[in-house]
Formats: sequence, structure tokens, C-alpha cells
Amino acid sequence: EMAARRQDGVSAALIEQLAKDYAEARGGFFASQGPLEMFTIKYLHYVIFGLELQGQDLEAVKTFMLGNTGTLHYIWPMGYFKNKRSLIDKVAAIYERAPALQVFEEGVAAHAKMTKQELARAMTGVIRIAGKTGSLQLLETILGGRKMPNYAGEATGQIDVTKVWDTLDLDSRDEVKRFTMEVARLYPPVNVSHRVAREPFTCDFSGRAVSFPAGTVVMIPMVYGNLDKGVWGPSAYELDHKRPQLSDRFLGFHSVG
Repeated sequence: EMAARRQDGVSAALIEQLAKDYAEARGGFFASQGPLEMFTIKYLHYVIFGLELQGQDLEAVKTFMLGNTGTLHYIWPMGYFKNKRSLIDKVAAIYERAPALQVFEEGVAAHAKMTKQELARAMTGVIRIAGKTGSLQLLETILGGRKMPNYAGEATGQIDVTKVWDTLDLDSRDEVKRFTMEVARLYPPVNVSHRVAREPFTCDFSGRAVSFPAGTVVMIPMVYGNLDKGVWGPSAYELDHKRPQLSDRFLGFHSVG
């Protein structure tokens, strides 16, 4: 269903309006609550949930999605001071009655026996932290509204992605995908992953063995894999969407290429 919604008339109209806004909005295109941010919110909610947000539903979702304070709810201990529980409940109720969730089967073991309400509440965090925030960062970077990071000793922060646009074959899905992946490699929407150890383990730290118990949260800085010159060669910090094995080695979307 999501694949179908990506290609239907509603999605086409949103993308067409975005292109028009880009041509007309100038600097305001990348502003908070500007055309790009509003497109991201509306497009994600339509494609994923089948929701055509408007009226009070749109205002509730906007309030939750805009700005940076919404994500603080999920970060200890800031969540105690930036508690968004009532707003999350309101947005979760919107998700719960979305077309996409009407086919969800409750109490299924494969889904941890979740209820529709539990899934809706979980999705508020997924969309707020990863869906909207990550997608918007990547879109802003691809479209030239956000600079690449200034990695120490490298010139990545001086890259102008707009100079590459005219070299792209926009009719080639593969080339556009590779350009997107290369931008995300240099400035990944998700730069750290994690795992929870299921059993005790020992690591070597500068020649010293350090042991950890089961249940330890292990942070995995995927961004280093994206920028490792041992993997990508001396041009690791440069923008080159034609580099060899880009698709095979890409780690930009939480290790899912």
C-alpha cells in the first residue's frame, strides 16, 4: 500500500507543489514551517499512514513535529522537563484511526501481541525522531539548504551539492539513488546505532581487556564506517556518487542500504 501511495495522485500533487514552492519561495523554502518542512510532514504521514492531514489533525501533528523540543521528551533526563505526554496521546489517536492501521491485527505473537493503540503510540516516537527529523535533514542537505559537516582536517564542509545537480541523469533512478546515498554517506541521518548485549563480553581497549555484563548497551558509531579511508580510499571525505561499491558498503540508513 505504501508503494502505491508513493505513486498516486495525492503524492504527485504534494511533490508538484514542493517543486513550485522551491522555484518561488527562495530563502523561505528551508525555513521552520517552510515549504520543505511542511512537505516532509504531510508526505510522510500520507505515504506511511494514508493520512491526508488537515484541520485540527494537521495542527496537532505540526505542534508535535515542529522545532527541537519534541525530541527532548525521549531523552533522559530532559524528558522530565519537556514532557509531551498529552500531545503524544493526541497524535497517537490520529495514527490509530489512520487507514494503514485498520488492517493491523492485534495480539499477534510476531508483533509482540501489541494492540493498535500501542503501535500508534510507538509510531509517534519513530516518526518524530527518525522519520521527520532524519528525512528533513537529508532533504535539506540534498537540496543545498544545509551544509555538510566540517570534519577536522577535511574540506567536506565546503562541498556545494548544487554544482553536482546538472551532471545527474534525472531519468536514471539508479543515479539519483546513488547521489542520495553519497550525500547521506557524508552526512548520515542516522550516524549511531546500538545493540543490547545478550551475554557477557570482553573487548580490548588499548591492550587492556575490559569485560561487560549482559544487558550492556553498545553504541555503534556507523558514521566512522561511512568515512573510513581504509574502506573508501583517500577520497572518503569527498562527494562522488560514482564511487565503487557505494551501495554495498553504505551505512547511512541505520545499516540498511
